[in-house]
Amino acid sequence: MTGLRNWVRDSELPARSGQAELSPPAVEEVADLLTAHVLVPDAAPPTEITWDYARWKPGISITCTYRLRWSDGHEETLVSKRYTGDKVRHLAERKDNSAELQSLSPRLHPRVILPDQSLSLWCPAADRELPGVAFLLNVKRFASLVKKSGITEPGLIRRRKSEYEPLRYKAERRAVFRARLKLRDTARTRINLAARVLPLEEALRISTARRDLEAVFDAAGETPFVPRLLGFHERYGILIEEWWDVKKGYESGDFSHARAAGVALANLHALALPGETGEASSGSGQDLRPLFSIDTALRDRYRGLHDLKPRSKTWIHGDFHPDQLVLIERQGRHSTALLDLDRLGPGDPTTDVANWIADHLFEDEELSFEEAASPLLEGYTEGGGTIVDDHLKRRVADDLIRRGAATIRRLEKGAVGRAARCLERAQAII
Repeated sequence: MTGLRNWVRDSELPARSGQAELSPPAVEEVADLLTAHVLVPDAAPPTEITWDYARWKPGISITCTYRLRWSDGHEETLVSKRYTGDKVRHLAERKDNSAELQSLSPRLHPRVILPDQSLSLWCPAADRELPGVAFLLNVKRFASLVKKSGITEPGLIRRRKSEYEPLRYKAERRAVFRARLKLRDTARTRINLAARVLPLEEALRISTARRDLEAVFDAAGETPFVPRLLGFHERYGILIEEWWDVKKGYESGDFSHARAAGVALANLHALALPGETGEASSGSGQDLRPLFSIDTALRDRYRGLHDLKPRSKTWIHGDFHPDQLVLIERQGRHSTALLDLDRLGPGDPTTDVANWIADHLFEDEELSFEEAASPLLEGYTEGGGTIVDDHLKRRVADDLIRRGAATIRRLEKGAVGRAARCLERAQAII
């Protein structure tokens, strides 16, 4: 269910850095934990376990996601989070609603706390930071939200015939589903919707930004090149979007459409900006020192991120990568569109351009800055945008530093060496 890019992981990195207590559970250990604590009575164990995701916070915790597959094709997701200190004991003392969630995960107990192992295990429906997942997976409750949002008429949704396709899940951060709702309607028998679940405060900010952006399109009489927000539940952090049938998509690491991406960014940045919309989430306040401090050479090389003031402020995507640009078909015509708007908001337009260029440099370490930047900037200029070169280079350098830290955070194999090269490249660029 994670829908995330697959990386070759190094499970020994925490132990080699002196934090063996935060070593991730190996697949064999997960199998034992399932049998001893997580499988419901009489449930068969999965036939395949795949480690999909890791997020290491040195000195604090390690979060991992595992995909479980059974011989009948059924799949589940299991999250493991191991802590330092007594956080797990406090979790064990909290009120537990696992009994209410059991029907949403028929083969696994939704949440298991193991204080003696400093370990918390859960299924997505029991994610404490994403309460909207449990709400969403309850078809009756979600159908009620769809009706209240005016997406369908009352009584049209056939709950037993409706289903969900999980697309992406980052533990405690976000979940994305495709909802296939069966209708009692002769004109249309099914409606597809995209449903996103975010932490509550973040969901409230992004819903406001999405509504403000749509108002800009409507005022100009233009068709949005982003999915429309059709519904929102502020208590559970659920955003319902229109579902687009994508004619052409791009994979992470594919930069062949750089020119089109530049035009798309210029179009977004040119839109009128309301004064009240909250700032886009940039991640600029991150303290990366704990990640780089796992290695003496990295710690000594790291000098922090630059304190960059925006040169201007526009609408920005906030997390612009190759796989977030797609071709869709509308009224018989193909058009470019943007997806994954969880960081949408006002911000420095250079941020989006730098995201793309730093991604390209990270994927191809032999590429020069000019080779990575030129196709995108040509499209950006074609679309009417202007970028100041020295400011762009400093933002790209910051993004490369963050990507170096991310290789460590996700326990990528060879992370220390790759992080060192990111730091070296960042310094060379500026």
